Amino acid sequence: MNTGSSSMQDFTGNLRTNSQLANRSRFLNTLQNIVRTLSRRATIVTGVPAGAVAALLLYVWTATPQYAATATVFIDLPKAEKTNFSASPPASPQITDADMVVESQAKLIRSSVVLTDVVDRLGLAYDSEFAPPLGTVDRLKKRFSLRASAADGNGIDFVTSRVLEHLRNRVSVSRDEKTVVINIEATSAQAIKAAAIANATAASYLKRPEFGGAHLVTSATPPVEPLPVVGWPMFGLVLAAGAAFGGFLAVAMEGHDRRIKTLTQLNEISGLPALAAIPQVGTRERARRAKPNREELRRYDPTRKTLLPPSLQPPLMRYAFDDPTSTFADGIRAVRLAIQRASSGARSEIVMVTSASDSEGKSTLSTNLARSFAMAGVNTVLVDCDLRNPEVTGSLCPRVDRGLTEAAFHSESIERFILDEEVSGLSVLPAPPSPNFNIRTELAFTPQFSSILARLRDRFEVIVLDAPPLIPLTDSRALADHADSIILTAAWNETRQDVLMEGLHLLAPNLHRVLGCVLSRVDMERLRYYDRAYGQAYREPYRPSL
Repeated sequence: MNTGSSSMQDFTGNLRTNSQLANRSRFLNTLQNIVRTLSRRATIVTGVPAGAVAALLLYVWTATPQYAATATVFIDLPKAEKTNFSASPPASPQITDADMVVESQAKLIRSSVVLTDVVDRLGLAYDSEFAPPLGTVDRLKKRFSLRASAADGNGIDFVTSRVLEHLRNRVSVSRDEKTVVINIEATSAQAIKAAAIANATAASYLKRPEFGGAHLVTSATPPVEPLPVVGWPMFGLVLAAGAAFGGFLAVAMEGHDRRIKTLTQLNEISGLPALAAIPQVGTRERARRAKPNREELRRYDPTRKTLLPPSLQPPLMRYAFDDPTSTFADGIRAVRLAIQRASSGARSEIVMVTSASDSEGKSTLSTNLARSFAMAGVNTVLVDCDLRNPEVTGSLCPRVDRGLTEAAFHSESIERFILDEEVSGLSVLPAPPSPNFNIRTELAFTPQFSSILARLRDRFEVIVLDAPPLIPLTDSRALADHADSIILTAAWNETRQDVLMEGLHLLAPNLHRVLGCVLSRVDMERLRYYDRAYGQAYREPYRPSL
């Protein structure tokens, strides 16, 4: 019996320990995700507080300096009240008659009677600091104020009341703790004017015996230094508030961001294998590789209707060939391996490369993929099937005037329309723009196109089709019927999840032919904030230039 009870206690203890470990693991994962989110949105997290501090500095720099001058008066209390005031303070705080007298006098100093006299004495009604030009709101106030004055007979006109409002905001009255000494502080953009306002306010108050007895202790003198616009604590408060808002904004933006950023995310959204991540080559790296060989450029004849020399082709279109040890080339090889495994020894394979929308790196992928097959000794042809926007043709052979459309409607041998590259062994069937718009829009739906593919199957082992994007055009949906394997590209941090799903929906009749998805133009430097599997050594060649 004791053994069973002990076993139950051990089991309960193990459950409690496992639950604590699970809770701790969830907490650490949540904390790690928050840190990664803030790291990914570092521009916002740092930019918002920096902008707030910059705005505060701009305000400090442009704000008009203000000077403060103080006059001090002493309130004469009746004898009984003096006795009460000078007595020992009670054990618990309470308001005495003397306190009420002093507080009342402080309020009287800022009354309209006293301040109106100050306005008249110093001519503040004609001072632009206290009587600035009327704005739209002021004009509306004036109109309603005049109607109210006519109704109630108020003797203070709108202009005077407006000056009094500005003056009352510049005059403050404070009491020195539990004493009968009152400080009258006035602020102004001019030191002399601040002292004059404080002294005039004190004089206007003292000359009115109906307010009670009081006398001047010290007159205000023009201050030497202006008041600080804001204190250092305000900078700290603005910085903290900006950091908090920046963090909140970063988390909110991350939560509403529907762009694809990792292979795992691509796999979960599409339900298809994520084959590879193709790095984005930095601007500086592309510029370095784009410098043409001067001797090659001198020998090149621009009238020749052939493939461009390798040194004159866009670097991205041959990056895997020029740098076979790079992560870029390794990603291309990963796609090639998936196609080779799926073909399972077939005599020929038609591979269609497409994307849901435009500008997602499909032409770069298809060209490098075809070259990768050719480098491996596979007889490969790259066919430009994007007749509306033939990017492959424009990049590799912009001068040709015959290609896919001519081969489809002429009885000549198809070899007469294919261009061969000796260096890589790649063959290219270009698609120069046809003057017949009907051919450009309808070729993919004709029997002639099926005949072209049949002839290519007899001649090549791998046919790579650079197809148009799925959503804006219908051509790729027709091309998918002829493909053995389909590769769908998605641009890193650009392609939205709903766009990718719409592209897959359009491929629904041929979804069984979709081999997988490729994440293109990946920023390897930023990818580490989403996927820790990529190390520093693999990011260095693809660091984007500023």
